[in-house]
Amino acid sequence: MDQMKLRELWMDPGLSREDIAYRIGIPRRQMETIAKNIGLPVRRNRSAKTHGVTRERFESVWMDFSLTKAEACFELGIPKSTCLDLCEVYGLPKERGGYSWNSGQRPDPTPDEIRAACIEIQSRWSEEERALRERRCSPTLQAFSYTGPATGFSQVSTS
Repeated sequence: MDQMKLRELWMDPGLSREDIAYRIGIPRRQMETIAKNIGLPVRRNRSAKTHGVTRERFESVWMDFSLTKAEACFELGIPKSTCLDLCEVYGLPKERGGYSWNSGQRPDPTPDEIRAACIEIQSRWSEEERALRERRCSPTLQAFSYTGPATGFSQVSTS
């Protein structure tokens, strides 16, 4: 068996282990033993070819930081475990940007954005929920008063 041919085929991410064994003309298990003995890295069962996802397509969706991992995988039509396998095959980071990870890709919200989000959330509270939250947070809320869903909580002047 030609070890150089095995090394060359082994590094092709588009070939599965079964494809490599077939091209060399030996059983897969025997090929894996030889690969291990000559120091080739471990390969996963899956290949990019079997998923039907090209590197260009995978990279464009995976590196779209406006998507979470789950959304990227859904867009590609493959499970998360397969996405992580393809990251390995294509040499892309498994941990990536997106709003579910603090990767520095999105700036911190401004105080006005935080205030607007809080007001929007508070507007959805029922009167019972608001009363429950006020009781739970009463030491914190003593310095604030609720002025309605349009403005939310405002700081009470202590002077």
